[in-house]
Amino acid sequence: GGAMIVAVLGASRATIGLAGFGYVLLLALSMLRFPSGRKTTVAFIGLLALAAATPFAISNMQNRLGVSSLITTEDGEREAFKRTARMMLNDHPMGVGANQYIVVANTQGYSQRGGVAWNSGSRSTNVHNSYLLIGAETGYIGMFAFIALMTWPIIVGLKTAWSYRRDPRGEIALGFTVALIVVALHCLYEWIFVTYLVQVPFAMALGVIAGLARRRNLGTKRTRVTPEPNLASQQQLA
Repeated sequence: GGAMIVAVLGASRATIGLAGFGYVLLLALSMLRFPSGRKTTVAFIGLLALAAATPFAISNMQNRLGVSSLITTEDGEREAFKRTARMMLNDHPMGVGANQYIVVANTQGYSQRGGVAWNSGSRSTNVHNSYLLIGAETGYIGMFAFIALMTWPIIVGLKTAWSYRRDPRGEIALGFTVALIVVALHCLYEWIFVTYLVQVPFAMALGVIAGLARRRNLGTKRTRVTPEPNLASQQQLA
């Protein structure tokens, strides 16, 4: 509920859309994993809350973005940032250096060639795509490492959630995993992941998933059936 209020009042199209997608995905996977009457009730209440919040979300976005021409301008600016980052990555496969995107984009003419508007707001911010930003700064190796960092915990989390089908720990693993899925998708539209405000809860989510996965592995090893000793051979040795 609190997250929905923040998303609606923030009036960010990506945030509202991805938040709604995350709620639906979490509930669908949870019911697929282990259905129950309580989850059905929560789903119904969630749909009612979503229907009630939709008018407020639309109103806030209209107030923020105004007429459609402003929306078109904002989308065009995002595409200009992406062109700039791709040019930097093509010219510097090993990256231009961490935290150097804005400096290099302005001093070496990438922003101008990419079509980024000449104003302080546009020329002093990063490309609105964490993957392209990390790729431009740390090269293809850094970008692929970041993609692996985002995808591997999701795979482990889903596997862990399904191994605890009738255990509350599975719900915890699933919740954190869906949160990581939403973050991975949101990174296609924002660069905010490179700040510690996002990295701290991200690290906490990784820790929870890793701990549950470790507990699952230990439990699997303990429940393995060991072969019984051969009584005949023990008698001969005696």
